[in-house]
Amino acid sequence: MVPLELQYSDYAIWQVKMMDAPFMKKQEEYWLSMYNTKVPELNLYTDYARPKVISTEGKSLYTYVEDELIKSIDELSRTRMTTRFMSMFAAYYILLYKYTDINDIVVGSSAEGRALKDMENVGGAFIGTVALRSRLNPGLTFTEYLQEVKEMILNAYDNSDYQLDCLLENINFQHDPSKNPLFDTMFISAVSKNKGQKIELEGLRFEKYPIHNQGSKVDLLFELIQEDNRLLLEIQFAVKLYREETVIKIRDNYFHIIRQVCENPEILLRDLKLINSVEKKRPHIPVFDI
Repeated sequence: MVPLELQYSDYAIWQVKMMDAPFMKKQEEYWLSMYNTKVPELNLYTDYARPKVISTEGKSLYTYVEDELIKSIDELSRTRMTTRFMSMFAAYYILLYKYTDINDIVVGSSAEGRALKDMENVGGAFIGTVALRSRLNPGLTFTEYLQEVKEMILNAYDNSDYQLDCLLENINFQHDPSKNPLFDTMFISAVSKNKGQKIELEGLRFEKYPIHNQGSKVDLLFELIQEDNRLLLEIQFAVKLYREETVIKIRDNYFHIIRQVCENPEILLRDLKLINSVEKKRPHIPVFDI
């Protein structure tokens, strides 16, 4: 095993080499072209007024996706030559659009890669955050929009070696201490997790113990987790902004959008409906502990 301090040293060398690599200039040009105009503020509805300084205090809501719905998503993805992740990601963008009436939306995601061969044998995970910007045209069908999301994700992965911090520096982003840079919400897919997996050695037996997350990196984070033969959706949310019952409504509206596009992939984005009406503006009501 590579010593930890050597791994850190190699990682620092990797960062320097990456920034000097010829392909990095091309990746930089790609991301700067994606952010050559100002990103509109999403202003997703919250139950409580946003604190002046961002809080990482959070909670998670866990839901198993219905088997029949997974089959429908997978069939949709197969016929449109996309992946389950891409189809569900597209539905997430539509969810945010329906909640905010904003059609220029940035969502954070993750990408893993090792662009330099020098780093292929270095231990550890090389996972970066990418800021995916989608401009929704309400007149498109879901099938047409899904192809746009597919292309956006593939292009982002091809250019994922460029660090988010570098992007923020180069677009002169003015950071608001009450919010995350560029995006307040994320959509990711976790490495497969096997529930109850057991490891046995001579005289020893290990079993996974579930740990419930009590933090939130952003306002809302949707994570797809393949667990045995089932798909788990974990929604992390900031408790300083949301009540759990509000997050449940958001989840239910998300599944409702997925059902609609599975039933009719040619439906126009503007014709997709939420289960219930939502408030578009953030309330500024004092919150008291009782």
